Amino acid sequence: MKRNVGIILLSAFCLIATAQTKEVSATITYYGDPNVSPKEATAAAIEQARVSAIGKEFGTLITQDILSQEDNENSYFMQLSGSEVKGEWIEDTEKPKARIVDTTPEGVLVIEATVKGKAQALKNEAAEFEALALRNGTDKRRFASTDFQADDKLYLYFKSPADGYVAAYLIDDQQQVFCLLPHESSADGLQPVKHNQEYVFFSKADAAFSNSNEEGLVITCSDERVEMNRIYVIFSANPFVKPVDQGMVSLGHDNLMLPRQLSLKDFSSWMRKVYARDKKMSRKVLRLKIKP
Repeated sequence: MKRNVGIILLSAFCLIATAQTKEVSATITYYGDPNVSPKEATAAAIEQARVSAIGKEFGTLITQDILSQEDNENSYFMQLSGSEVKGEWIEDTEKPKARIVDTTPEGVLVIEATVKGKAQALKNEAAEFEALALRNGTDKRRFASTDFQADDKLYLYFKSPADGYVAAYLIDDQQQVFCLLPHESSADGLQPVKHNQEYVFFSKADAAFSNSNEEGLVITCSDERVEMNRIYVIFSANPFVKPVDQGMVSLGHDNLMLPRQLSLKDFSSWMRKVYARDKKMSRKVLRLKIKP
C-alpha cells in the first residue's frame, strides 16, 4: 500500500513539473529596420514571434523603463514598446520559419515568421541579475557590447543580489553549444558567486580562468558571413551541476582551444529538467552579432 501511495505522489509531482512548461506558437508579420541586413532582420522577426507566442500564453507586463533596462540588447528588443512578457522561451520544438514577403519603398523588409516551442511562466522566486558581454576590455561602462568582430576578446560581466551559482553557454550559428562556465578546472561542475560582488569572467581578475597567460575568450567567425550567436547566462541560489560535455578541442594554430561542447538536444533537455526542479533559477540571453 505504501508503494502505491509513493507511485501516486511521484505521478503528481511529474504532472506539476510538466504543467510548468507549455507548448506555444505564433505567426507574425515583422517590419525590419532598414539599417540592418536581411539576416539580422530575419533573426529579429523570429525572436519577436517567440515574444508574441509567450505573451499570448502568459500575458504581458507594462513597464516604463524596459528600454533603459535593455539598452545593451540588439535594437529589435527595443521594439517591445514598453511591454515585457510574463514568460520565457525554453526551446524550439520545430525549426523557426521566416521569409521576406515584401519590401516597402523606404527599404523596410516585411517578414513573416512562425515559431513553435515550449515556454514557461516567469518564476517569482528567481532573482534578477546583471550579465553583460564585454568586448576587448573589462570596464562595463566602456566595453559592454553585442557587436563583435573575429579575433575580438570576449569577457562576461556578472553581478547578482544573492549568493548562488552561475553557468554560461554559447550557441553559434550552426546550433553548436559551447560551455563557457563553469570553468574547465571546476571539478564539481559548479561556479559559485557571492552577492553584490562584480565578476568579470575570463579576465586576470578571474582566478579560475584556465589560461592564465592570456585574457579573454577569442571570438571566431566560421566564414565570410555575419554570425548571430547567443550566450545563455543561468543563475540560481541553489547549486546545479552542468550537463555532460566533451573536452576542449585544439584549433591547431595560435594555441587556440574550442570550449567544451555538447549537442543542442542535450543542452535543451538539461535546461528543461533543471528549470522544472528549481524555482529560484533564472537566465538571460545575450545576443551577439559577429562580423568576419
